[in-house]
Amino acid sequence: MARRRHAFGLVCSAGANSVYDGKYAYVPALEDILVWDVKKGQMMSMWHETGHRAAVTCVLNSPRKNVYAVGYADGSLRLWDSVTGTVIVTFNGHKKAVTALAFDDQGARIASGSKETDIIVWDIDGETGLFRLRGHRGPITALRFLQPSSATSTSTSVAPSFLISTSKDTFLKLWDLTTQHCIQTMVAHQSEVWSLDVDPSGDLMFTGGNDGELKAWSLDGDALADGLKSTDSGEFTKAIQPIGTLSLSTKRRVSQISFHPREPYLAVQSHDRS
Repeated sequence: MARRRHAFGLVCSAGANSVYDGKYAYVPALEDILVWDVKKGQMMSMWHETGHRAAVTCVLNSPRKNVYAVGYADGSLRLWDSVTGTVIVTFNGHKKAVTALAFDDQGARIASGSKETDIIVWDIDGETGLFRLRGHRGPITALRFLQPSSATSTSTSVAPSFLISTSKDTFLKLWDLTTQHCIQTMVAHQSEVWSLDVDPSGDLMFTGGNDGELKAWSLDGDALADGLKSTDSGEFTKAIQPIGTLSLSTKRRVSQISFHPREPYLAVQSHDRS
């Protein structure tokens, strides 16, 4: 057992992302999560579920305190309590590895994307799957919930709610979670789309491609809150519009994009570690 507690000397495995909360780093180590005190350089704990051997593929912290979502190569999803190091709930719905995760603003729902190209939206409090979204033709690479700022209702069953997804199929999709339908599809990049983030105001979005290219997009929150209306030609108004393209100094994959929660800064990480 002592050998297991040290995860065979492994510091971090490369098959998934890590999460840092300002003090602790939550990193994948095969099928486990290791919690490191970054300043001290010490491992504080290890999250391990006896009998579960599938490797960790993605990690995400919830808006709810001390809750972390972990996706696995067997398609399962677990929510962990970071204080007790125990599983809160397990969701099983994907047949292949979980590749992307996103919480809504309240941490009441989580969306998971998979290599099998499906997206599932889960009710965390009800501990059940709500619905499955199909339409992508490649593994899901990133997900973000959108809640229009002008939507005043606090009920998730009434207030307009949307989800943005990207995939290796080059497409960016906008989903209406009320009707469970895709309401806009765009070719985001000429090659695989690997990352996205939406600024805190919900008006601006960046996506990252496989060739070191960033694209900026505007989001029309008012149109989403009021409901997308059809034009005389029968087409719906476009809530997402392209703004421009930024080329990085590298031609490698843009693996992560992150807006600062308060300041007008954007962090971009490429696959060449820059």
